[in-house]
Amino acid sequence: MRINRTFSFRVAISTAAACIFAVLLFCISSIGAYAAETATQRGGMSINVKDADIRDVLSAIAINMNKSILYTGADEKITLKLDNVSAPTALDCITRLVGLTYIVEDNIVMIADSKTLAADFSKTLAVTELKLNYISADAFYTQVKGLEIPVEMVTMKTNDRKIWVRGIPQDIAKVRELLSFLDKTENADNGMIGSAVNLFKLYNLTFIDSYTAQRAIKDLKINVNTYLVGQNDIFLFGEAQPMNAALQVLGAVDIRTGTEMVPIDYSNDAQNGQANLERRKQLILDMMPELHDEDIIITEDVSRDSSQAHYIMYIDERPNVISKVKRLIQMIDDPTLGEPQKYLI
Repeated sequence: MRINRTFSFRVAISTAAACIFAVLLFCISSIGAYAAETATQRGGMSINVKDADIRDVLSAIAINMNKSILYTGADEKITLKLDNVSAPTALDCITRLVGLTYIVEDNIVMIADSKTLAADFSKTLAVTELKLNYISADAFYTQVKGLEIPVEMVTMKTNDRKIWVRGIPQDIAKVRELLSFLDKTENADNGMIGSAVNLFKLYNLTFIDSYTAQRAIKDLKINVNTYLVGQNDIFLFGEAQPMNAALQVLGAVDIRTGTEMVPIDYSNDAQNGQANLERRKQLILDMMPELHDEDIIITEDVSRDSSQAHYIMYIDERPNVISKVKRLIQMIDDPTLGEPQKYLI
């Protein structure tokens, strides 16, 4: 028997855990404080926001769902337009947009990354038995592990057509979806070797999120299956011709757009200011590999007063990326800010 554990710690949310994290209660009456529109229509709700605080948007969804939302992510600014969708659909879109997921416990919706949810709520994780018809459990195990879906998997040497999966419902659903793609006659007996290998592609996005990429492919009705891997990657599965078409579409839409240049850091050290900012820039690039060297610019001394130096670091990026970089700089200045805050909405 083999057990794959993609997460290694267990933290049950309790009264003690509540003392570790700051819990902020946002008044529902404050929703109108951001530049956004939310409207409830018959059978659904509409959202039209630009650079809005994600917690305010989640507040509107919480009202519509008649539930409280516990948000553990960082401060985010999001831009989103949805017309007449259900509240759960809106919640799904927003969590995908920022690379998070959620589970529902009674009247509380908990939003975090999959690994955090799996760790915090390990006692309530579901165990599902999956049956395979054409591919082996070992072959499927390898594919799930390669995509880093945060689930536990158990295979038995005595039965190569069954696999047990443990995780949050959304991740188990992803595993089921992947199984429906792979468990086909053309992949039988060859352990995913041969032509099947050429039908898989993990596309790393640079300028758009994976949800936007998926929508672009679906809107053009290209016959490939898509699977979102976090916020910046999309997994494609299909025949060669539609696969090439999908790759061309992604190449056309994954371009820099809607960026702005803003200052994010500075130094007044006349002797070492520029060098210090260069080191901080490299640390940011190391911690956020989606950024490029040319995205961050460090100026020469731009002080008005010759008696004091003034070096500035700028970033040319999208608003949501800028927010993440600013948060990262705060954590560099004060590492104790590294623990995620939990917001009860």
